[in-house]
Amino acid sequence: MATRKKTIRRCSACQNTGHTKRTCPVLAMEKKKGKERVPVRSFGEKKKSKHMIDLRAEERDIPWSITPFIEKKKKQQVRVPVNFADMVSHATGEEMTKKTIVSEKKSLSTYGHFRIDKEKQKQARPSLKSRLPKLPRLNPMERFFEMVEDSKIWILEMNKQISWKTFAMRAVAFILLLALPVPVFSYYRQVRQTSDQVVEASTQGFLSLQSSTLAALHTDIPKAQADLQQALGLLAEANDLIEQEHHVAQYITSLLPVVGTQLKSRQYILQAGQHIALGNTYLIKGISEAQEKDVLMTNRLVTIRQHMRSATVQYDEALAILAGVHPSVLPVEHQQSFSEFKLLFAAFINDMKDLVELSQALEVILGSEDFRRYLLVFQNHHEIRPTGGFMGSFAVLDIQKGEIKNIEVPPGGTYDLKGQLDTYVEAPAPLQLVNARWEFQDANWWPDFPASARKMAWFYEHSRGSTVDGVIAINARMLERLLTVIGPVENEAFDIVLQAEDALTTLQQEVEIDYDKKLNQPKAVIGEVMGQLLETVTTLDQVDMIQLLTGLHDGAREKDIQVFFFDNEVEHVFQSFGWTGEIVQTSPVQDYLMVVNANLQGQKSDAKIEQTIDHQAVIQEDGRIINSVVITRKHTGHPGELFYGSVNTNYMRVYVPEGAVLLDAGGFTYPEESAFDVPEDWYTPDPEKMLYEYDEKIHAETGTRVVTSFGKTSFENWVRTAPGQESVVYFTYELPFAVNMESKTKEDRLASLFSPNPRVASRYSLFVQKQSGVESELSTTIIYPEGWNPIWRSNERMDLAINGATMQVPLRSDQSIGVVFEQK
Repeated sequence: MATRKKTIRRCSACQNTGHTKRTCPVLAMEKKKGKERVPVRSFGEKKKSKHMIDLRAEERDIPWSITPFIEKKKKQQVRVPVNFADMVSHATGEEMTKKTIVSEKKSLSTYGHFRIDKEKQKQARPSLKSRLPKLPRLNPMERFFEMVEDSKIWILEMNKQISWKTFAMRAVAFILLLALPVPVFSYYRQVRQTSDQVVEASTQGFLSLQSSTLAALHTDIPKAQADLQQALGLLAEANDLIEQEHHVAQYITSLLPVVGTQLKSRQYILQAGQHIALGNTYLIKGISEAQEKDVLMTNRLVTIRQHMRSATVQYDEALAILAGVHPSVLPVEHQQSFSEFKLLFAAFINDMKDLVELSQALEVILGSEDFRRYLLVFQNHHEIRPTGGFMGSFAVLDIQKGEIKNIEVPPGGTYDLKGQLDTYVEAPAPLQLVNARWEFQDANWWPDFPASARKMAWFYEHSRGSTVDGVIAINARMLERLLTVIGPVENEAFDIVLQAEDALTTLQQEVEIDYDKKLNQPKAVIGEVMGQLLETVTTLDQVDMIQLLTGLHDGAREKDIQVFFFDNEVEHVFQSFGWTGEIVQTSPVQDYLMVVNANLQGQKSDAKIEQTIDHQAVIQEDGRIINSVVITRKHTGHPGELFYGSVNTNYMRVYVPEGAVLLDAGGFTYPEESAFDVPEDWYTPDPEKMLYEYDEKIHAETGTRVVTSFGKTSFENWVRTAPGQESVVYFTYELPFAVNMESKTKEDRLASLFSPNPRVASRYSLFVQKQSGVESELSTTIIYPEGWNPIWRSNERMDLAINGATMQVPLRSDQSIGVVFEQK
């Protein structure tokens, strides 16, 4: 006989066995909380309501970056019994009690800095308290809880505004003050007065800290230490006021909504000042130890780096604390300067971190661990070449432990290596106008400095049989910057005086005309002058040294200094500072432009060339972009003028986004074919040239060479400009991408859920890269179709029009330009 399977009954509320819904303990617990759960069971597939909108699919497109939550360790609170009667008695005497009794008889009541007219208060709009149920007169504690019990709706509304934890703390503080006698408010005023004294002491301490920091950066250690001691004294005074007087009452008063914010801000000022003082202590100690005698340069860098790293930790903590300080708690005369200080202080911290990273890289460069050899090339921007100018001179620098072991400046310049070169390599086709054989003096053929620097090191190795650890290119403009700081330099051996205004012309005269023809060492003056400059730099005072460092920074920003190191980590550090001169790799949907000139057989005529670049981007209805670039080169020299009176023969390359299609070009002038040298049949092609330049084509209609190079497309052709004349060339091309004409902002994506015609936005951005050694005037114009209006620009110097934007700026450094348009 088959056995019957026993049916197990489950509770319909919690689905557990052993009881029913009537005796369910879970349901009973929830009923006590006022929440009765209604069981709902579904069968079959879930059906989506047509009234529900799934927003999660939209959110998945947003690249959220969420920091994991780490709970902070809470400090254990120390509870101290307080005798409020003694505190009030101490703060208020018999005279204060009399004043309180008299003030109660008047129609005006005084509280802190505010005076309330009771008669006018009655006529004003009823307060929240007056709208609550009318209660019998109770003591403050009973009144508060009665109000809460009978006003649940009000409590629920308040729960939406503030957290219960914060509300509870403030409520307890408020009740405590209500329960105390009236004279306690005079004690509160005394706390406020003490708080004002804390602010004054902290503010003066901050001013001393700023002075201390500035003195430390100027290596004025005695003043830095004196200002730091003064700051520490003022901060200690403020700390004593907080710790020794009214400590508990300060805490209780800080819980109040308005007053608490002020008190906390003032305490934050004190805490931040203490962290800055500690950071300055590290900084002053590091600079002081680095100034000690008989200390190797590399060891000095290590000392400064370690102390700066410790200082930045304290500065970061101070900046985080200062974020919670409202300027209104400070005296009026210091409020604006305090806001400015926070911005400058944040920039100062970033600079300190950069210096820490830079100093570590400098330790490697200066040979803290191994012997280092560097190739220094001097580029003359009056004869422009892709990396900044013709390399007429160079030097070899040997260094170890920060000490210069040897510096060699060949008296014949770069031409001294011609007879030592052991290879015969075909020069790039345009360079064959100068020489069929590629040699060291023409090695800087590519505008990407790392690529050209590797080629320079390769030619040096094949000429001297020695390798180098890096290459540093210095334009002649840096000599002008240096002389601006140190003043004129007189050289008796060559009977010349170098001044910032005409130093390059003076050296050119000596090298090209006045050198000793019998010795035939035209570049010997370069080595002589370099020795003088190095000796002068080592004796500069602190102020001049800072000016020199500022000049070096500006020179690197304008690409008058470029560096390359075979050590990848060191190269990466200097790349982050923008010193390495590589062609920038932009976004696949970002426009790019770089105009590169190479003077071939034009002597020093680039000193008289004025160049303007006019760029125009026209966005089509479907988002395609048609660009036009017009380049004007004006020769201001005179025919036959010494150094500058020759025809400027220029091989021009225009780098644009890879894949751009040339539509039209014109304005070119070609040199005579007979002027080119033909390489010998047994010259070998250069393998690196084929690595950096490929997919070469010739545009049939214009004769323009089109080549893929360094992740860009390059349009290349010849421009020849005679003295007193002007050349105008142009390129028209279509970009390989289109702008998005249907994108929506965050607000518009939300609005599109409810509006059938949401707004549409479109973005366009352009990166313009400056060629080293060339100063141009840049003009760019962006034009959108009709019905599109600009709503955002990346640069305040841009002028916005109805359906476009334009900007004109001197191209002294790289420029990033962006606009956002909105469809009507």
